[in-house]
Amino acid sequence: MGKHETRYARIERDLYPTPAWLIAALAEHVDFRNLFVWECACGDGRMSEALKLAGCARVYSTDIAEYGYAGQDEILDFLAGLEPKLSSRFPDGIITNPPFGKSTPPFATH
Repeated sequence: MGKHETRYARIERDLYPTPAWLIAALAEHVDFRNLFVWECACGDGRMSEALKLAGCARVYSTDIAEYGYAGQDEILDFLAGLEPKLSSRFPDGIITNPPFGKSTPPFATH
C-alpha cells in the first residue's frame, strides 16, 4: 500500500523529501559530473544537495514554497508556466521527485 491510501494522513502540498541514497543509486548509472540541473520541486533540499555531491556543477533549486532549504534559488510554481530567473545558460536537464497528489499528471507532462 502507498502512503496516500485514505488511512494515511496527507502532508500539505505532498512534501515527502527524497532520501539522498536515491541520487547515489542513480549516479551509478548517470554521470552527473559538470551537469547543470534544475530541481524544480526541491522541498527541504535533500535531493539538491545529493546532486551536488554526485558531481553536478550547478543545481538550480526551486519550489512552490519555502521549506527551510538555504540553497533554494527562488520560489517558483513549476506548473504556472514561468521560467526560472537564471543568470546563465538553461539547465542540461530537470531532475526532481515531483509531488504525487492531484498535480502528478500535469507536473509530469509539463
